[in-house]
Amino acid sequence: DLQERNLISGNQNQGIRMFSSNNNLIAGNFIGTDITGLAPLPNALVAVLIRDGSQSNTIGGTVPAARNIITSNAGGVNLAWSSGTQTSFNVVQGNYFGLGVDGVT
Repeated sequence: DLQERNLISGNQNQGIRMFSSNNNLIAGNFIGTDITGLAPLPNALVAVLIRDGSQSNTIGGTVPAARNIITSNAGGVNLAWSSGTQTSFNVVQGNYFGLGVDGVT
């Protein structure tokens, strides 16, 4: 549903950053594209950065409505272990990487 979609694009750093953050759902968003989901509008760094012990976060989902469109950024989803704290139990599924909302562009 377009009323619930976020446009996360054109940022100077990551599109989304989660540090020591648990149990979040990132679903149905355009990350690194314009409002049409077909033209690039990249974030300067990765689309999604999950680090510092972040756990049990879900990026995307099993149904098409949960799919994030992740394209044109410097990178996709970065799951990082830093500061001696392990990032774990995160799920990335059902997203389009490097494609527009139509699955072709």
